[in-house]
Parts: sequence; structure tokens; C-alpha cells
Amino acid sequence: MTKKVKLAVVGIGRISTAHIRSILQAKEKAELVAVMSRNRSRAEKAAKEYGIPSIYTEYEELLNNPEIDGVILCTPNEVHAEQAIAAAQAGKHILVEKPMAMSVEDAEKMVEAADRHHVTLMIAQCRRFFKAARAAKASLKQKQIGEVIDTTHYLGVSFDRVLTEWWNEMKHLIVELNAPHPLDTTLYLLEEAPETVYAVGGSFSDQLTGTSQATIVLTFPSGKTATVHLSFHCAPPYNERIIVGTNGTMRIKDEKDLWIADELMVTEPYGSYLDGGVNFERQMAEFCEAIIDGREPIASGREIVTLMRVLDAVKQSLDQKRVISLAEKGEGVKQ
Repeated sequence: MTKKVKLAVVGIGRISTAHIRSILQAKEKAELVAVMSRNRSRAEKAAKEYGIPSIYTEYEELLNNPEIDGVILCTPNEVHAEQAIAAAQAGKHILVEKPMAMSVEDAEKMVEAADRHHVTLMIAQCRRFFKAARAAKASLKQKQIGEVIDTTHYLGVSFDRVLTEWWNEMKHLIVELNAPHPLDTTLYLLEEAPETVYAVGGSFSDQLTGTSQATIVLTFPSGKTATVHLSFHCAPPYNERIIVGTNGTMRIKDEKDLWIADELMVTEPYGSYLDGGVNFERQMAEFCEAIIDGREPIASGREIVTLMRVLDAVKQSLDQKRVISLAEKGEGVKQ
């Protein structure tokens, strides 16, 4: 495939702006030809603002258009699997927002459908595409801080109300919304599937019915440990990862600043996450290039099944108040 990839954005919610802008930035590789929302006025507003030629209010109708090569799914988590499988069956390539699906079983069905119909399936784990994450991974491979012993990531934001209706349909809301990013980058950096998962947390909001605070502890076969702290009650927001090695320490602040010991090694400007930025642009370029080259993309559906096993284990641990062995969730896949 050598032509531009013709894409449609499905779902005009909070994150869709970042994807729309990233497609427009990838104009040498991609063309934004349609948007879809069940709310026609939302679709019309987006089409007018960004000069998008076609709008749809029915997903099936969009999939029936042979001119559309791929879809960007920015829809509620619970419909990701159903919509991705339908897109694969229609021969459309798929970039789906995180989390990939609501269960490992659904994630595996998505991968199977993409394989069967020879389409690209990529998951929007956009924080892998910051320079800091890539530089940290390269540094860890070179053992600049020795052997990794432990990583801790604190991701705290402030949500005092429901920002979209389907949030209150999520029992473990913070796990669905915020856990996929720090857990994915943990697996990406450590290149190892965890052995056990333990999570504690609860709902501490009178506006959000689901889990609003959680701490997740992972252990690995090599002896490494990783902890992820998640909060919807953190004001001002705070986002930092600390990686402890046998010969030093590395920090990643706000995803974009990498410190090794006391030296700032990598930084890049970044604005509002929901408005998109360089990481979304790099992610979209990777999606389009993978389609054009006929190869598996970074953060492919096949790879992210491991993350789905971890997310399932986190929810199981919260429900059952016990340590979960990943052997219960199937074998992990090295990243």
C-alpha cells in the first residue's frame, strides 16, 4: 500500500480532538475523510471545524464505505471489542483507544479477527511515543543505572464529577481510565511480564460511583517490583515515575522529562493532553506506516493482550482482596 491512508474518527468525545489533529498533522501519510457520532450535531460541528468531508451517525454505514481504509475508535470502553471486530470484518484497519477491551477474552477475539481479515490492529498507548520513554528504554538496555530493582509511578489527577455518561458504568473507573498508561509503560520499560498482581483501593467520591483511588503492586520473575499509584483526588495533578537500579536512579516527570541522577537528559514541550501533541502525532505516523508497510505496529493488539491480563488481574484483586497470579490469566507475552 503506497497511497495515503483514508481514516474515519468514530466517537466525538474528550480524546477525539487529539486524534483528529494528529491525522491532520500526518497529511503526507493520512487523510481524514469522515467522522461518526450518534449525535449528529457533534459530528457536524467537528466536520465544520476541521474541514472533514463526510459525517455518519451509524457505524455500520461507515464500515460499508469502501473508500475508508481505517477507523480510530474513540468510543466508550465497553464497545471497543464489538466495534473493532466489526471493523476487521469490514476490512478496515483499527486504532482503538485504551483500554483495548473490557476483558482478556475480548482482547484475544479482537486479535483473532484482525489476523483473520489481514488488517492492522493498534492500541492507543500514546505515552510510549514520548522521547523520554524511548530514551529511558534505551538507557535501561545499556544498564546505565545497573539492573532495575524497582519502579514506582504516581499518576494523580483531580476529577470531582462525571465528565461523560458512561463513566458511571465502570465499576473500577480509575483502572479503566488511568491504569492502562502507567502499567503499559512499566511493561514497555521492563520488558518482562509480571508474575503476580495485588491491588487495593476504593471509591472516595460522592460523584463518581466507581473506584477513584488505587495502588497496584506487580512482582516479576526476575525479582523486580513495580508499584503504580492512581488517584482522582490529587490537586494539583502529579505525574512522576522513579526507576531504581543497582547503580543509580532515573526519573520521568510528566512523561516528557527524563532525569538520570541529577541530570536532565531529555525534555520536550507539551501542552494539554486532550488537545494532542507530539506523542499523538508519532503514534498516528506509526499506525499509518505500519499499514503502508504491511507490518505489525508498536503497541499492536497482540502485544497489548499482556497488559489486558494485568488489568484483569488488577480488577480481580480489588474484588477478591488477594494477590492474583498471572498464571491464572494465561501466559504473558514479552514486550
